[in-house]
Amino acid sequence: MDEQTAVTRRTALGALAAGAGVVGLAACAPRGTPTDDAGTAGPAEGDTARGDTSPDGASRDDAGAEESTGSPRRLVIAGDSTAAEKPEYLYPMAGWGMALPFYTTSRLRVENRAQNGRSSKSFIAEGHLAGIAEDLGGDDVLVIQFGHNDEIAGDARRSTEPWSTFQQMLREHLDVARSAGAEPVLATPTERRRIVDGELVATHGDYPEAVRAVAEEQGVALLDLQRRTLERWRELGPEESSRCFHSRDGQQDPTHFSVHGAGVVARMVAEGLLDLGVVRSAAFHRLDRAPAEEHLSWDLEEL
Repeated sequence: MDEQTAVTRRTALGALAAGAGVVGLAACAPRGTPTDDAGTAGPAEGDTARGDTSPDGASRDDAGAEESTGSPRRLVIAGDSTAAEKPEYLYPMAGWGMALPFYTTSRLRVENRAQNGRSSKSFIAEGHLAGIAEDLGGDDVLVIQFGHNDEIAGDARRSTEPWSTFQQMLREHLDVARSAGAEPVLATPTERRRIVDGELVATHGDYPEAVRAVAEEQGVALLDLQRRTLERWRELGPEESSRCFHSRDGQQDPTHFSVHGAGVVARMVAEGLLDLGVVRSAAFHRLDRAPAEEHLSWDLEEL
């Protein structure tokens, strides 16, 4: 690697980490066991389905029928860097949206429109939500996950307040989905890896609860990734959970995922959508496996 490339990578990594509200860096831990043991915490308490579906997974049997024939259903992701595609120079950092297609069948097509470094506010201001609105259709699912960059105090472009502007931005995303007849799913932000006194702790303050409140208020499905991921990191423990997060040059990023971690979270998303009854079981497969690097691509041109 030449010096200019190295500088570019370090600059991009630093900007991306700062943009996602990094809490601190820890020494990189060994990878440990093979990646095919990636798991999830299972259905998390707090995931909430609306309408005729059941939050306890009972709807999964009813959803087991084949999807209707014809064009695949589309799942669109609106979110931040924890879900977004990555350019080659950030390899092997991965967003969970990059790993999700590993689990989808021909019945469901993932369109990852998440953007690195964006908040619910800047995603709208920069026109990304408007771009989604242009072709969102009645059979689509729109998964909305923000919070990391909304938390950056003093950043007028991105910062929101959990109980006012953040909720307002989430409602605007829901309005776009509803106007198109699409099915919206609100997701709480994935949890970071922050260790205090040997324990994995929550880092998002009131933002996850603000998402839960909007889901309740608006009567939409809630995918509680904050609870699911925090439970999983605690289950793995301080050392083993490090495998789920990106590291480079001996420094661990406590926000962004490794390929292993992206697969762990993508499987949580797939299982959560099934438990919520948002998609039919025919839309996903291989939920007992984990994606490897060759199943993902780093072809984004820039952040």
